[in-house]
Amino acid sequence: MVTEYAGNPGGGTPRDGTHLLRALLDANPPAGTCCFASINNAAVVAQAQRAGVGAMIRVSLGGKQGRFQGAPIEADAYVKCITDGVSSIGLARCLKAFGSTWARCVG
Repeated sequence: MVTEYAGNPGGGTPRDGTHLLRALLDANPPAGTCCFASINNAAVVAQAQRAGVGAMIRVSLGGKQGRFQGAPIEADAYVKCITDGVSSIGLARCLKAFGSTWARCVG
């Protein structure tokens, strides 16, 4: 799993940086060997919700909330699931609310 550690909203960032995701896509790892989490992008979540699970959508992901975040990534995406963003994390099974969430595979 790869995550943009500099995208920590607790530290004041908007969490829509694209530098690491772009590097990961450029590296083109074999399918199923890597995942990236996460980019804050309410417009893409709304787009995925409108399209529905199973849809293919064209997205402009991240890079919209500051000049240091990198350029948006233009990609085709598969809407794998849509959730309310509440998940159970860790051994203590703490609930964490992420807000509206969607999972996708970028091609």
